[in-house]
Amino acid sequence: MFLPLFVSLGVWQLNRATEKEQLLAQQAETIELSQIEAGQVPLNQQSVISGRVQSTPVFLLDNKTRDGQFGYEVFGLAHTAEGSVMLSLGWVAGSAERQQLPELTLPPAIVQQAITWRMPPTNAVLDEQANVRHADQSDVWVVQAMTTDWVQQQTGHRPLGFAQLNDAEAVGVGPVIWQPSVMTPAKHRAYAVQWFAMAVALLSMFLYAGFRSSDSKASGQNNNKQRGKNE
Repeated sequence: MFLPLFVSLGVWQLNRATEKEQLLAQQAETIELSQIEAGQVPLNQQSVISGRVQSTPVFLLDNKTRDGQFGYEVFGLAHTAEGSVMLSLGWVAGSAERQQLPELTLPPAIVQQAITWRMPPTNAVLDEQANVRHADQSDVWVVQAMTTDWVQQQTGHRPLGFAQLNDAEAVGVGPVIWQPSVMTPAKHRAYAVQWFAMAVALLSMFLYAGFRSSDSKASGQNNNKQRGKNE
């Protein structure tokens, strides 16, 4: 029962590795911004953009850690000739005093910079209804989650989608902390090896048990014959 299951899981992982290689090859291609429709961004694929970054409002995605340090992921709206993009500009450290926000200066413009399209930021517990303007800085939002509809309500502009500024540490406000949640082909192959190893181990156990059973039967028959002769 388990042997064919382990083998089929190993084969499935190998097939997923091949599919993932094809997907990564596709994602490596740069997509022109003019080819992208609002709400239909090619996730994990790249584009190159140039445009103005709106200085306010600033959106701080809450509770983002880096190397154990609490902080925020900073988002700003970038306006291009083809449309607006809600752009992650990198990570900044937060303060133990939650009311004290980091001092930020967004880049005024992005010129021929690579971006990677990503899912809107989400929170396992809270949604955009939990987003709040900072009490002392009304042009800063501390957010738990965002959607294109919510961004439009706050800015008057509906973004094509959400994206990561690839070189945020140099061009934006801080290092990139976002990573695509995509399992690599190498990891799929590693899982395949594990499943095949379990199948081999199980088959070895079956064979060993079979040999032991055969030996026991042969030994029992020999003992019976020997007793018959003695009688």
